[in-house]
Amino acid sequence: MTPSLISKHILPLMAALAASGMAAAPSRARDQPGLRACYGIVTFGREAPDIRLMQVVTKGQRVPFYQNRTEKTPHCPVEVDSCQLKSFVVPGDLLLAGPDMDDFACATFISPKARRVKGPFREIIGFVPLSEMKVMDPAPPGPAAWSGTWYRSSGAEIHIEQDGAGQLKLRGQATYGALDQDRLKRGAVNLGGLEGTVRMPKANMIALGEGYDGVTPLDDDRSRCRARLRLFGPYLVVEDNGGCGGNSVSFIGIYMRLKQH
Repeated sequence: MTPSLISKHILPLMAALAASGMAAAPSRARDQPGLRACYGIVTFGREAPDIRLMQVVTKGQRVPFYQNRTEKTPHCPVEVDSCQLKSFVVPGDLLLAGPDMDDFACATFISPKARRVKGPFREIIGFVPLSEMKVMDPAPPGPAAWSGTWYRSSGAEIHIEQDGAGQLKLRGQATYGALDQDRLKRGAVNLGGLEGTVRMPKANMIALGEGYDGVTPLDDDRSRCRARLRLFGPYLVVEDNGGCGGNSVSFIGIYMRLKQH
């Protein structure tokens, strides 16, 4: 594996991880009654919805994202200029899509050229028209599709490799507070890790934790680490039960596999 994420990143990191939205369950996940909104496929504090991998197949040059239905925009999302966001995708792009709303799907897109700067990758989030998308149904990914080092942000990574017995070995590290200079001075940085070996993933899913099958909802027993990893093309979606490290440490998020530098 690459040198320890802690020794590699902890000293030069600046600003607070919480400020990047990677710390705890955001209040935005609690929608107002009667309002329909899209806040991304993976958010803290709730189980991820059924996820689909979708590809942009528009005949045009681009597909814009459309904004939420709120009290100020009760007519959205519809394909009119007043509902369009500045963000867009182009033919061939792959997105993670969740719940539908009429003729739209809530989606998240991370550019395959994205770079980690400070905090998480930039996620483009919003509604996309189903008429411009195609649901992808790839074959179950083999070991090569899983293998490599996956990054969520400057504060979390998961390394997956195939051993000589044909099994996949996983090892992940995450931190909370490593970007906060005050916490660094006080020695108040919380660390976390997950580790496991699986003989063969179940379709596109790896379940970690004794007795956990990856199908049943994650429990709240934080005395033991349980996690679910699901692979959707270039995206690795990770959820955990909050028991994989110190206070506020979490592996929850969308990970991308980048080339080593």
